[in-house]
Amino acid sequence: DASLDWKLDLPPGRVEIHALDGRSWTKEGHNVPGNADNPMDWSDISAKFRECASVSAKPVSDKTIARVLELAENLESLPDATELLRDLC
Repeated sequence: DASLDWKLDLPPGRVEIHALDGRSWTKEGHNVPGNADNPMDWSDISAKFRECASVSAKPVSDKTIARVLELAENLESLPDATELLRDLC
């Protein structure tokens, strides 16, 4: 969709549903958590990561989740950022 070809600003997400009976619905996301108009704070990001990790195909322990979140929060000061990835593997 050419209207979603973005160069500087990411356009709003859009979902389209087309029913077999010909009806259709389109919804664009505005003020969605995590976009420029509604940034997520660290507690939001942590909660989202914990939720995603809880349904991982490969179970992730609470201890590993806590460690990864700690590393991510301090990513800029890590001497080796791949440490975060190693903990997830």
